Parts: sequence; structure tokens; C-alpha cells
Amino acid sequence: MNVGAAQADITPNFEVELSGFALRQQPCAGVLDPIYAKCLYLDDEHGVRLLWIVADVLALEPALVSAFREWAAAELGLPGEQVMLAATHTHNGPAVIELSAAGQRSERYLALLRERMQQAARDAVANARPCDLVAASGSLPDLAIDRRNKPTKHMDPTVWSLGFRERNGGPFVAAVLNFAMHPVALGHTERRISPDWCGGASASLAQALTGDGQQAPIVIVTNGACGNINPPFHGASREQVFDWGKRVADAVSGSLMSAQPLPDPKVAVRSATVAMPLDWHDAAGIDALADRMISEVASKSVWPEQFTRAVNAWRTSLTELVARGGGRAQDIELQAMRICDVHIVAANGEIFSRFTDDLRRATGKTNLFVVGYANNAYGYIPTREAYAEGGYEVETAHYFYNSFRPKPGGLELLCERAADLVRSSDR
Repeated sequence: MNVGAAQADITPNFEVELSGFALRQQPCAGVLDPIYAKCLYLDDEHGVRLLWIVADVLALEPALVSAFREWAAAELGLPGEQVMLAATHTHNGPAVIELSAAGQRSERYLALLRERMQQAARDAVANARPCDLVAASGSLPDLAIDRRNKPTKHMDPTVWSLGFRERNGGPFVAAVLNFAMHPVALGHTERRISPDWCGGASASLAQALTGDGQQAPIVIVTNGACGNINPPFHGASREQVFDWGKRVADAVSGSLMSAQPLPDPKVAVRSATVAMPLDWHDAAGIDALADRMISEVASKSVWPEQFTRAVNAWRTSLTELVARGGGRAQDIELQAMRICDVHIVAANGEIFSRFTDDLRRATGKTNLFVVGYANNAYGYIPTREAYAEGGYEVETAHYFYNSFRPKPGGLELLCERAADLVRSSDR
């Protein structure tokens, strides 16, 4: 397998607003730590390739993903199915999506992000070399928490890692690290740019994998199905946040370094678009719901002004969408990748953590992890049981995302379709 990796600094040197917290004072007040777009390129020597980029931002908008895939097809000869773009979901990155009352998107920054992602892709393809694949997993049950603390609370303690090292025990070229935990540790009072815990995880694993006199590998941190999962608390210091990231890396670093190369280094990629039904309302229903949320909910919330603005923006955009005949379903892109015997499923949403366990059970694959915030920006996709329990993710988050919420059963539908993709990647 030929493997290339590269990274590009995506830290802006001009004013931006940060995305992720409605209560945050804007604009950005500086840089706590730089942020990056990191790229992994795989060519399995059987004609299947994969270009995988992860950026330290909240999420990616559909237009950026579509434009990048068009560029990759024209310049690199890669079909769209073999390009996967994802975000770490840091809440201290420049705003690149329309999230009402939580940071104004910057077109200037979007242009910089596109340019740097393209450069990272070119560099990764250009420096591809023969590598072995090693894999390891660990358990970290005492770090992340289910912030909802409802009867159906759940978290996935598994840390997954892939390592790509030059043949015959050579140095590591790249690694992928996956754990499900919202990068919100710094909290809304921190106005400086940061990758949050993902930065600490990346730096710690890179250090662990670097031998004397060797160049540090590119370590890509991916978030899992973490729609309901937080770090232990908000407002942590930079040192605490990076220590949490180090704990994620430490859960797998020793096993990854000693792991033996996996046989049959092949890559398989499948994708499907699923029309997920939404809790649709007509224009009158939109008006009635918006009025009720403003009168009954906004005043009792921690962000009454911001929530009122978000609801009014939701009222306007959803009324226009319904007038055009839309809004009954949301296209969710699923990608299933198999690298040797490791299965990876990517989805564009804030997926509740039970999705990963359900998918492992449905497919019988324990060597499987999920990448959230991939290829698009859609809001929360809760479990069926969560609707009766209520909470932010079910009752109010979709107003900030300017969308109807999924109908109950949306997560379970996606799990069924994702399981089909995983099984098809084995053939």
C-alpha cells in the first residue's frame, strides 16, 4: 500500500468569528494554538485510492465539499466516493458554516481553507510511499461523559488508531486516532483559536511514534459519534485540555508501536445517500412553533437573545424552504471504508454515541469505528428513545442549525443502511 500524508496550517491571520457557542463574545481574540487541515492518501496498488482530510473546524458546508470533490476529480483523478472530508468539531475554530447566533461565517476564511486543503492533498499524493498498516484499540471508560444524564445515557469508551509506517519496521509516516468526545473543553469564555483536546491527542501520539532522529508522523484526529458526549467539564485550562488529549493518545500509543503489520493491504470504499425523514411543518405550523419557542422557551434559557434570533432565522428560512416544496427529508451521506480488516463509517451529523455500538452489533464487526462531522453539516441525530427524554439535542438545537429535526427513528434508519454498506465493502 502506498501512503502519503501532509498537513497545512489553517490558522487565519485576519479577523474571524468562532463557531460553536451562542454565548461566546465575538470576534476571535487571538490564537491559543494553531489549527490544521491534515491529509492522508492511500493507494492500495489494486486501483482503489482514498483521500481523507480532517480540518480543525466545527463542520463543513456542502458547497465546500462538492467543490473540493470536483477539484480532486479534475486534478487528482479521484472519484467523489474516494474523497472524505471531515471536521474535528472543535468549538474554537473559525466559523465556516451557517450556525445561527453562534459565529458569522467568513468567506475570506473559506477561501483560505479551500486553498490549504488542496495544497495538503497535492503534497500527500506527491509523497506517497510503500507502507505497512498497523492497528490498535484501547479503552478509556473514565474520561468522556454523557452530558444528557438521562435514563438512556451511553458513551463509547473505545479509542481506535491506525498507523502507517514504512516497510520493515521503518518510521511512522501517518496515524489516525478516533475517539468520541465533543471538543468543547475550553468553554465559551475562551475566545482564542484552538483545536481543543484533539490538538493534545495529535501532538502526544506524534511524539510517542517518533523515534530518535526521525521526522514526526502526521497524526489525524477524528471524532466519533459524540452527539451526546462531552469531556468532564467546560472551561478547562489549556494544560488540562491537552492532558485529556494525551490520555486519548496514551490509550493506544504503546499497542500501536508494537502492533504487527496487517495482511492483505487493500482498500474498499462504498457510499450511499439516505433520505432521512424530518419532522416537517407547513408555514402555519412553522409560525406557531416559532412563536411558542420564543414565548415559552427563550426567556427561560441561558441565551434568550441568541435563541430568539435563531428561532426567527429558522422561521424565515424554513418557510422559504417549504414554499419551494422542500423540508420533508434530509440527505445524509454515509461512507463505509475498509482498510485491510478495519472498518470505518463516516456520516454527516451529530450522531448519538449508541450508533457505533448498534452498528458493531448489526455487522458483527468489533474492528469498526465511526467518523462524525464528515462531508456535510447537519445537526443532531438522536436515538429514538431520546425524543421522550427531551433535552437540548432534541428540543432546541435544530433551531440553531436552521433545519427541521429528524423524525424519531432517523438514527436507527442510518444504522441499517450503514450496516448494509459495511457488509458490501467485504465483497
